[in-house]
Amino acid sequence: MDDDEAVEARVVEAVAALPGLGADHSIAELRRRVELARRQDWSCTWCGEPLLPADIGAGRTQVDHVIPLIRGGPRAPWNTELLHGSCNGSKGGRLTTRAWALARLHAVEVVPPDQAGLRNAVEAIAGALRRIPYLLEDYDAAGLEAPCVDELDDLLPAVLAAADAIDRARRADAPSGRSPRDALASPSA
Repeated sequence: MDDDEAVEARVVEAVAALPGLGADHSIAELRRRVELARRQDWSCTWCGEPLLPADIGAGRTQVDHVIPLIRGGPRAPWNTELLHGSCNGSKGGRLTTRAWALARLHAVEVVPPDQAGLRNAVEAIAGALRRIPYLLEDYDAAGLEAPCVDELDDLLPAVLAAADAIDRARRADAPSGRSPRDALASPSA
């Protein structure tokens, strides 16, 4: 066991022994978080402040995806980092300079933010459409005249098909030979 592994093992043991740890994290998850912190020289990549073992044990850190999942990032070890919980909330779905570099290195197709947002909006609309039959039952149960909803069964697939067509059109708009990332304005650091 080399020095780094010995230090990591002692940190995991110390973190696991902290009061209040509860069932929030398994020993394997603590090891993962300690390894991420060690890989990052024990500093948060968002704010630059130290990541303390007590923060890891008390659940004040979160594993973040450098390339956010909503933007096409994979669930891969190379796409993870450890941030303070508040820093992860501040970062949200933003793409950092490091995220762009990783996307290029691993050939990840980054999803434009408007496309990810559009898909979420269409799914919300589709969810609302699925609830209409239940709303109609509520109107009927209350003795009210329900609004007219003709051909509901045709409407939901049409909304989903439109969302898929928009997704395909946006991908086709990216100039050939260039990735969707190159078609977007690269964010400033």
